Amino acid sequence: MKYFLILFLILPAFSIGAASPKCPNFRAPKCGSGFILKRKGDCRIPYCEKTLDQSRSCPSYQPTATSCSPERYRDQNYQKTIFGNLTCTHDVCARHLYQNPLMDRRCADPAVHYDTIEKRYHLSCTKFPLYHSTNMKDWVQYPTKHRLAKKNSYPSWADYGKDWAPEIAKIGNDFVAYLTLNDATNNGKNTGIIGVAKGATLSSPLIVEGNHVVKNDRFGVIDPSYFKDPKDGKHYLLFKLDTNKYPSENKPTRIVIRELRPDGLRFKGGTSSQTLILGGSTFYTLIEGQDMIEKDGYYYLFYSIGAYTTNYHVRVVRSTSPLGPFDTNQSRAFLHAEANQTNGSFYAPGHGKTIKTADGYYYLYHAKKRLPSNDPDYHTRFPMLDAISFVDGWPILNPGPNQSHPSTGIKFIPKPL
Repeated sequence: MKYFLILFLILPAFSIGAASPKCPNFRAPKCGSGFILKRKGDCRIPYCEKTLDQSRSCPSYQPTATSCSPERYRDQNYQKTIFGNLTCTHDVCARHLYQNPLMDRRCADPAVHYDTIEKRYHLSCTKFPLYHSTNMKDWVQYPTKHRLAKKNSYPSWADYGKDWAPEIAKIGNDFVAYLTLNDATNNGKNTGIIGVAKGATLSSPLIVEGNHVVKNDRFGVIDPSYFKDPKDGKHYLLFKLDTNKYPSENKPTRIVIRELRPDGLRFKGGTSSQTLILGGSTFYTLIEGQDMIEKDGYYYLFYSIGAYTTNYHVRVVRSTSPLGPFDTNQSRAFLHAEANQTNGSFYAPGHGKTIKTADGYYYLYHAKKRLPSNDPDYHTRFPMLDAISFVDGWPILNPGPNQSHPSTGIKFIPKPL
């Protein structure tokens, strides 16, 4: 608490996305007999003053049980010097602060879902540890490491425990998770199959549906991401055809989209898969880890490029339809920090998910820390969070001197919707 107190007192007022409050919201204190309540300074700091001799004292302080909004915490030891040596303690809801990484633990391929009913975020990572938070700062892990039912209830085609790049969505009254489950046959251990699991709550393991959503016996499919079009309510699944599994064949990797049924468990009848963009065929030129949003009539497709160990980065393209066309010749750089660079504390950022908050859009992604090769966390991918601005119809991450790079400074946690 002391750490955040110091930061709150010295941090200059600034905005992330929408305007952030400049001053803390002090509640009205009480003054003793013979004193009147007065306020001083830009933030109208309260104190008590006698009407005749101008002597001052601190107002009586009684902690309140009034709850703070999710992006704030109750600081009952906030102190501010008012006049001379007079220092008063106040009750205040202080704005939460954060600094990348969002959690100091392993979280590759992160995805986040905000449930407007529960008023909480759900954060998932590869291997499917699942966390929840009301403020995107204080994360609590659900008790089960793997958020899926036990091995004996797995479908026969799925290799239990792989659970790559899961993504949570709320469709109707059910929580739905799309994830890559490797082929369990003897010849296909590294061939991805996209499955779906569902349940009425996330406090219990989700149940994997008996039928897969999509598979490709030759190359495999990975990295599912869910998109609901706010214009017409249609549900889509985006995924990657994993052709770089055989780079010698020189087949382009591709991001694919197909419309889902309203329940999100199968593809809609009469629809077919459509390729959105093409990438390279090697580990260093592949594309994957995509996400889509709609804003102001444009559909923005964010996608990762390259080897997640070295040159991983993110670009963005746009179209007036979720089905494209998306012209990669018009793509824009969005996020990058290569391993052979020396600036910044992180590198190889990518595989992200956009989050819509009351302060605008944010991008959740993973990145590696610049560490010695013998450090235990050298291979760890940490979850990161940074603000998105839109300039001339294009998204920009961290506008300013460190534009498009992972941030390292202290920032306000965004307010939830």
